[in-house]
Formats: sequence, structure tokens, C-alpha cells
Amino acid sequence: MLNTQSANQLAAFFNQFHVPMFAAERASRGAPFRMVCINAAHQDASGLDAAHIRGAALGEFLPGDEAECTGQLYADCADADTDMRFYESLTLPSGVMHWDTCLQHVPLENGGSRVVGTTFQVLQQTDQDESRLVFDDIRFFSALADMQLQNLVSMFDAARKSELFCANSADRVAQLGSICRGVQKAVNDIQNIARQAGDKKAGKTCDTRSDSADAALGETGETVRALVDSCAS
Repeated sequence: MLNTQSANQLAAFFNQFHVPMFAAERASRGAPFRMVCINAAHQDASGLDAAHIRGAALGEFLPGDEAECTGQLYADCADADTDMRFYESLTLPSGVMHWDTCLQHVPLENGGSRVVGTTFQVLQQTDQDESRLVFDDIRFFSALADMQLQNLVSMFDAARKSELFCANSADRVAQLGSICRGVQKAVNDIQNIARQAGDKKAGKTCDTRSDSADAALGETGETVRALVDSCAS
């Protein structure tokens, strides 16, 4: 799904998630990056128009120095063919905003490169907010896990609908898809726990938050083990 040639399909996939997401691509190594799409959550947070930004060069909506720096980060991700995480400050319609961004490289069949980004707005923090940063990290990485699981589920569903498997294999793929949805549910529980913990007043102790998170992580561990056992059988 992440390497689909349809911007509409990619945007529809991104819109299943409530965290800001975007994609940009270049035709070849050394070529400039242009935006493919952003999801509704990104539009709401950044103030960028999802329809107008499609196909736009970075310099069309960012100041020159920011566009150059952002384009270099995208190129570094694509050239190294590896995930990247960084903090950036961008001048957007909603004002100067600070982002915690993770990029994933997606090679395209036509030889081009695409980067898929998941990002969170970073608010100004004080020394007393260190525990909040921990829970923001939990939310960030659980959102990435959710995206990867949804991509896997979509692949399973597409394979079954294409009738690429015999009856027994199709049943096994359906079971794997069901297990992935179970993992997604546990990941969403972790996100909710982190969000609630981060919103609690400073007088609350960290012990309560840790117990809740450990419970959710334990449930996730059981689901992941079930996935591994199913694949091995």
C-alpha cells in the first residue's frame, strides 16, 4: 500500500490514523522531492490544505532555507534506505511549529523514492515535563507500529480477495489478519494509557502510570507470541 501510485489511495490509507502523516517522493536520485499527500490529522495540525499540497515542491509552502533542509533530510533517508527520526521547526500556515518526525523509505517500482512520515507536534517543554516526554515517545512509536500493522492487514486482505491462496492457506492468512487486528487493539490501548497518563496532574505519581502501561504491554506480549506461534505452526 505504501508504494501505490495512487495519491488518493495513499491518502485514504493515512486517513485511517489520527496522527499527522505525509508522503513525499522524487523521480530519481538527486531530483527534488514533491509532496504526494498529507492526511486529515496533518491538515488540522499544520493548517496546510491537503488538496493544494499534492504535487507541490517543498519550496512552494516552506521558506527557502527550511525547504532545502527538509529536502536534504528526505534525501538522506532515501539514499541510506533506512528509517530516520529527527526534530524540526517549520514555518506553516498555523505559524512556526516544532515537530518530532520519523521517516520511512519506500522504494518505487519506477525507480523513484518515496518517504513516508509520521509526526507529532512538540510543545514547549520545561524540566518538570520529562515524564510527559516519555509518554509522548510511547505514543509516537505505538503509532508507527499501528501503521505497520494496518499495512500488513491490508496486504493480507488484498491477497485473500485476489484468491492467490488455496482454501487452507486462505484460512491461515485470515487468522494472521485477525491476530494483527488484536495486536492493533493492544497498541491502541497503550496509546490511550500514555495519553491519559500524560494528561494527569503533576501531583499524581508515576507508579500508577507504570502499572497501567505494564499491564497493556503484557497483553501485547501475549498477542505477539500468539502471532509467532501461528506463523511457526
